[in-house]
Order: sequence, then C-alpha cells, then structure tokens
Amino acid sequence: MDRRNIITVAGTTGIIAGLSSIAKAGGEKASTTSKVADEELASLPRDIDHDIFAPLYEFTLGIKAINNHMHYDSESDSIDWYINKLVDRNNVQSCGILNPLTQLLGIPPKVTESNKAQIRQKYLDYCKSHSQTEYWNDHADLSDTENIVFMTQPELPGNKTLASKRFKMCVHTDQYLFPLDNSKVADRNPQSRMRVGMNNDILKRELSAMGMSRLPSKFEDYLEFVEKAFLKQKSLPNMVGGKWALAYYRTFDFRPGDMADAKKVYEAGNNSPEAYIKLQDYLAWYVLKLHTDHKFPLQIHSGLGAGNSLVLSDSEPAKFDYLLSMESVADAKVCFLHGAYPFCPQLGPMVTSRPNVRIDFSWMTILFTPDVMAGYLKEWLEIASPWNILFGIDATGLAQFYGNWCGRKAVAIALTRMIQEMRITEAEARGYAAGIMRNNALSFYKDTWGS
Repeated sequence: MDRRNIITVAGTTGIIAGLSSIAKAGGEKASTTSKVADEELASLPRDIDHDIFAPLYEFTLGIKAINNHMHYDSESDSIDWYINKLVDRNNVQSCGILNPLTQLLGIPPKVTESNKAQIRQKYLDYCKSHSQTEYWNDHADLSDTENIVFMTQPELPGNKTLASKRFKMCVHTDQYLFPLDNSKVADRNPQSRMRVGMNNDILKRELSAMGMSRLPSKFEDYLEFVEKAFLKQKSLPNMVGGKWALAYYRTFDFRPGDMADAKKVYEAGNNSPEAYIKLQDYLAWYVLKLHTDHKFPLQIHSGLGAGNSLVLSDSEPAKFDYLLSMESVADAKVCFLHGAYPFCPQLGPMVTSRPNVRIDFSWMTILFTPDVMAGYLKEWLEIASPWNILFGIDATGLAQFYGNWCGRKAVAIALTRMIQEMRITEAEARGYAAGIMRNNALSFYKDTWGS
C-alpha cells in the first residue's frame, strides 16, 4: 500500500501524532559510532544491514516507552523460567535480561550453576522487601519505561496501591454483560468456574458500593446502575480506560437487538444460552456506547488465553467487527491486546477501515524472538498504519526485561527491513519507532491520560 494511503486511513488523531513523531525523530542525529553489543549484531537475521540497524536500534533503545498492558504475575515463576536460560551464557539474551538484573541486584554479570540459587533467592528477597511502587519504579527505570498501564478490578483496594502518576489503570467493565446466573458457563471446567466466580464477585462488590444488596428487578434500573458504576470507576485517579476479558466467557460475535428483547430476558432471569446471549449482546453495545460517549478507551483481550477456559475461535477480532460497525459506537477507541495472536492478520484490515482501532502486541514480546515478532510488526505496518500500533509487555520480573528487549529489537528489525526495501526513509523509521514505543499510546489515551 502506498504510504500516503496509510496516512489517509490513520485518522486525524493518527496523522497529528504521526507527523509529530516524524518531526521529533527527524531532529535526532543518528550516532556515527555504534554502541550496540557485538552479541546483538551477531544474532541478527542475515538480511539485516548492520549499518542501518545499529543507529536505529540505538534510537529505539533511547525512547522512554509506555508499556500499554501489564498484569501482576508470580515472581517465583518469572525467575524460575529465565534463570536456567542464563546459566553459563554470555549471549544475546544476556543483553535483554542479565544486564538489568545485575543492575537491580548488584550481582556479578554471570549466572552459573553454583550461584544461580543464590541469585534466585536474592531476587525473591528483593521483591518481598520492596513495596509495589518501589518494585515497579525500579523495573520501569531499568527498562527505560516512563509509564505502565495496569489492569485492575473495580472496588479493590489494589486500585490505590501504586501511589504514583507513573502508573495508569484500565478497569474491568465487562462484568456488566453477565448479570444473570452464569453457572452454565462455569460448569465447563475448573478455570471457567474460577473466572466466572471472579466476575460474579466484581459485580457484587459494585452493587454493594452503590448500597444495593441485589440486582434491580427492572431492566431500566439495572442500566442506570451500570452507568453510575461505570462513571464511578472512570473517575478514579490515574484511570485511563476500560478492559474486557470476555473472550474467556463467550464469543466476540455480538449482534445487538432491541432493548425490549433484552428487557424480557433480564426481568425473567432467563439464562438459557439462546436467551442470555441476546441480553449480553445488548449490554455489550450499551457498555461500549458508554465508553464511546465518555471518550474512555477500551482494551480487549484477544487471541490466545491463559488457562483452558478460553475457546480460541471465540476470540477472533474479526467477529467483533459487526459491533464496531454500528454507527452509534463508530467513535469507540478500541485496542485489541496481544496482537490477537494467532489471528494477527485480521487486525491490519480492521485498522484500515476503522482508524479508531489499535493493535497492542503485549505477550507476543514474551512468546517470540525479536525476528519472529518483527514479521508480525512489518505486516501490520505495511497493511495498516504505524500510528495504530502500541508497545506492551504483559509480564513481571525477568519476563518484563525480556519483553522490553524483544519489543524494541523487533521494532528496529521490522523498520530496518522497510528501509532496505525503500518503503520508508530513516527519518520516517525513527518517527514510527517513537510512535509505537510511546507517542501512539499518548494519542490513544489523550482524553484520559492526565498529567
């Protein structure tokens, strides 16, 4: 696709953010002496021109990133996964993981069989002895990350534990779609029971916070409760958007009908699959319209999931396109998380027709090597727009260090290939890198980001 066409479909916000990124990047003078480690260059695919890659990678490493998607995870799982990969190695992975780890703990820059247990324990002791804010500040500093967007649940004390404007929040708003008896979903497997139970608890907490002991009997009153609860969560400090994880519960194929049909299902408490889905479809439209009307961006889990409660084919982003096609929610700002892997090719065409859609590639930065990740990025860049792609990690601890390294290097590899193919200039490449790593997120959350 011609680059001018890509700018056209990016939308006004994307054009402004994109031109700003290119202008800022164009003012940066590329380094004439490469500081990229020999291991990094040696690990590159053979088609990559080192003279183009090195200054672009250095530029990408210097960007104060915004990590668009983060959860709290197990620290012991994170260190256990990576520690053995570092034993007796001085290779490219060391550049992404070992270097920040040695800075964090003050340990020798070498992991061996004899010291790995000591390093593991020192890391876990560090995690226990530091507050959440201290921990995330340190990890963000070591990965040159200026801001992190976390996922949170409504009415939890944890919403306020990260006492810093550096850390932003996206609050779950998909619990409003499932007000009836959800036992038919819960009965599928233990993971489903856990997730349904969590969703039910969220809704109960929000009802209690509104002084209500049970669901309203009238559908109109339930919609009023949903709007008030939504606005309450939206008003919390550092809350920048919503989050839907409903792929773990049902298909993305929403076909909203009349309010009267949804009202009959709700007031009858009819949780038969045929009836309940009509209510869910209407509520999905209603909650998405709240996001739209209040300019509250929405992150959506898409593609692969954790555990076995997600049915993979239900989470194809193309199935969501019918809901997004409705005129009443045409201005909805939606971000599909995890690149929707393995449905990545669906996102490029969606962005071309719906410029408010964003692509986040968190989790993929943990799953893949930089070269594999670069392939997906390059496809999106060619089909869609450089201003609709957001960097993310979705990991804790050493996995965060790996994801930061993988994401930045993947961006540099993808853009180097596009320069070599004479699709873009080096100045444009730096602008695109600044957009992906930072500026596109600021554009996406511009109405909610705050200071």
